[in-house]
Amino acid sequence: MKFLVMGSAPYMREWTDQHLQWFRDEGFQIIAINNAWSLAVWGFTWHRSRDFFDAGTILPPQDMVLAIDVVVHTPRNKYRHLYRRFRRGQQGTMLLNCIYWILYHRPDALEIVLIGCDLVYADPSRIAFYSDHENSKARNDPFSRYSEEELKEELDWAADHARERKVFLWNASEGKTFLPYARFSEYQNAN
Repeated sequence: MKFLVMGSAPYMREWTDQHLQWFRDEGFQIIAINNAWSLAVWGFTWHRSRDFFDAGTILPPQDMVLAIDVVVHTPRNKYRHLYRRFRRGQQGTMLLNCIYWILYHRPDALEIVLIGCDLVYADPSRIAFYSDHENSKARNDPFSRYSEEELKEELDWAADHARERKVFLWNASEGKTFLPYARFSEYQNAN
């Protein structure tokens, strides 16, 4: 099983218009993190934080929520044992929660491709495609509490878990990214 995990980087609206169908055609299971549900529109699993309806920016209509698979992650979710660091007051983040959920719950996983989860916040006022929204809570990302060294260590730890399970972990980003994973570019050659 192949998974595409979609975040909400500023370029994601344009990217999904150009490339999401290729991933669907190739048999990828689509996972939309938090506000990225608004980009996937159909045929996806929505992974959201427990407090999404309190802190989320773009709320999906109730009929959509009832029609899709939803996985709810709590701030200190039950998969936290996979994290390398989990100090008091430091929470996980949806990117790693999704990676660990796939590794823990989907033994049939072969590949995980990440897009829009670059952890590059050069302009804190514009860290997601929905940041212009007046209710944006994007600055609440727990990774803002990690040092750069801790962040790299945590991402490498996730890669170690994936390797142990013989799952390829890829980064499909086309631009600047903090993710240390090999680039996935097959979709670029198809368009």
